[in-house]
Amino acid sequence: MSKLEYNSNQELELDGVRLLSLVKEEQEGTYVYSRKGLMDRLFLFQSAIAKVLTQRFTVHYAMKANSHLEVLKLFKSQNCGVDIVSGGELKRALEAGFTGSQIIFSGVAKSKEEIRQCFKAQIRQFNVESPSELKRIAALAAQNPTGKKIPVVLRFNPDVDAKTHPYIATGFRENKFGMEEALIKDCLQILNVSPELSLIGVSFHIGSQLHDFAAFKEAVQKTKKLYQNLKSQGYPLTTLDVGGGLGIDYSKSAAVDLEFLEGYCQILKEEFANFEGQLQFEPGRYLVARSGVLLTQIQYIKKTSERNFILCNSGMNHLIRPALYEAEHRIMPLQNKSTGEDLVADVVGPVCESSDFLGKNRHLVGVNEGDWLCIADSGAYGAAMASQYNLFGFPREVVI
Repeated sequence: MSKLEYNSNQELELDGVRLLSLVKEEQEGTYVYSRKGLMDRLFLFQSAIAKVLTQRFTVHYAMKANSHLEVLKLFKSQNCGVDIVSGGELKRALEAGFTGSQIIFSGVAKSKEEIRQCFKAQIRQFNVESPSELKRIAALAAQNPTGKKIPVVLRFNPDVDAKTHPYIATGFRENKFGMEEALIKDCLQILNVSPELSLIGVSFHIGSQLHDFAAFKEAVQKTKKLYQNLKSQGYPLTTLDVGGGLGIDYSKSAAVDLEFLEGYCQILKEEFANFEGQLQFEPGRYLVARSGVLLTQIQYIKKTSERNFILCNSGMNHLIRPALYEAEHRIMPLQNKSTGEDLVADVVGPVCESSDFLGKNRHLVGVNEGDWLCIADSGAYGAAMASQYNLFGFPREVVI
């Protein structure tokens, strides 16, 4: 796994590369991704699952987490597929070399053009989110017959509490994602009169940053029950897609992530011991978060009677997770100093919003204007969610 640590000169390194060597004065914020870290992480995930499952399984990287072309090409080289949520992601996946058979299309509001693009690419499956979507796919398939049935998977909403941030929870009935059983029944009626479609499986995804595996276990049990029920009705299901969402602990180093993976795999071992069918996984954050960092330069240090501020050239425009999800990334100087002022401050960005911060009440020693900071574990949902709000530029991205 990626190592973010200080060398003997107290300079921060990512997998042996001095981060100071990648920056220069007056440079915008920069994301750095480690090839070694990405490959190690994918191998860790794949091998851990292989140890507890006897049935065939496939891993489809959720590319919404990080869609950098070099990251995608790396995963492609390791026989990993992708999970996409837009036509733009489809185009990027094909550019990276993925074949249609490696691509799963998720997302709640698939447009007609996106569906047609996926027909042309002959993707592995559509993860269907509503009866209306299924009707649209059927109608478009009837208009553009290819001689092949369109494979669809019904995304089930198991109505479980993933105990994660409400903005990234997707498994409650009040969430827009997936379908309760009543809507699944509506889909079956559509499938029964749509010979262009082939129902090959069911899926679920209850949210991101999963640490509570009781909720995951409940979701697996409910979805397995639905799977077996549909098979008993004669539908030739072959696939159960358990989604992604496995979390990390942003407040600590990567070692603790192994505990999460072990807990996750224990549920898989228990619940799928006698399952006959193929399993699919759609990890995103767990594969890329630890292998990426954001580098930002301190522009000013501002001290007031109420609070101290470290003002940087990256903020919510480059990394929105702290503002949007109350995420707490570790913040580390590129040069670790043992002397100098002991400062407690909010690390904030240049955007004209009070919500623009990278970290609050952070304890930093000896930092000065012009120094560089590292926002750790930002390889997921960092650059992928960056914006040009206030017309600031997008961050640079570098792969080492």
